[in-house]
Amino acid sequence: MKIEHNKNLKNFNTFQIAAFCKKYVEIQDTKELLEINYDDNFFVIGEGSNVLLNSQLDTVLHITASKITILEKKSDIVVIRAEAGVIWDNFVKFCVENKFYGAENLSFIPGTVGAAPVQNIGAYGVEVQDIIRDVEFFDIKEQKFRILSAKECKFNYRSSIFKNELKSNAIVTAVTFKLSLKPNFKLNYGGLSKFITEKKLDIDIQNVRNSVIQIRKEKLPDVKKYPNAGSFFKNAIVNEQKICELSAKYNDLPYFKASYGFKIPTAWLIEKAGLKGFATGKAAVSSKHSLILINENNATASDILQLAEIIENKVFEKFGIKIQKEVVII
Repeated sequence: MKIEHNKNLKNFNTFQIAAFCKKYVEIQDTKELLEINYDDNFFVIGEGSNVLLNSQLDTVLHITASKITILEKKSDIVVIRAEAGVIWDNFVKFCVENKFYGAENLSFIPGTVGAAPVQNIGAYGVEVQDIIRDVEFFDIKEQKFRILSAKECKFNYRSSIFKNELKSNAIVTAVTFKLSLKPNFKLNYGGLSKFITEKKLDIDIQNVRNSVIQIRKEKLPDVKKYPNAGSFFKNAIVNEQKICELSAKYNDLPYFKASYGFKIPTAWLIEKAGLKGFATGKAAVSSKHSLILINENNATASDILQLAEIIENKVFEKFGIKIQKEVVII
């Protein structure tokens, strides 16, 4: 366990917001979680790629345990356990290099393995719940390690039990994944199939990963040049009546049928509201992708939140849809 005091977290969040914590604790072995005082105001941070730091924190826990283990390999299935500190894209790269199928569409998503089930990350028609077998976590109240099956994690769109019932009482320590040894590609989402066809690529796992990475790089602003936390808002989920109402007004309305309703890209709503590239104070809507808010010039968390409120109000005024933040406000 490594402990530092009065640590600046600017380099621990991709928004590059200057924020301090009284105590920073690096957890190199998850057994060390038994030694932490949880009476303090604490937060667990990974790569800080989906957070906006808006308050003074007492204790920040950073898990760096990063071992990947193949537990089982039989017939057409492989089971892999990855510790929470593994960088997510390193895990995907490991799967692709070993021809373990199922995670390739989730390439180039920032963050760690530990954060993946909390947020139920997803991209290009795949969500991490599709490949999770179970999640290990430290139960703060019971002071013991527990395991939940994928079903028990109550996964939903960008949500899980770890964001709801177990919020502030669970620290994910490892995730076990169940992947295929046979190809089963999902290409009919986000222009992935079109990209592969236009580039005249063979459909194999490495080309799918490379294509996802290339598309993301072309669509999204470089986080090193334009500090951001990726998609600031969730895509809007509406009912069929709302789809009919909006389709009558907008013949270019994009939407997708999902198990939980109809999904409208919030990037489209923001752009139609005339806010792509809009700036206020030191924060701005990316001119490259309107779902991303950027720290344009040493913005504070207040600058980002002020911009987010303007967007929420404008979208509601124009479409009657209340969009929800995907980024976690701390």
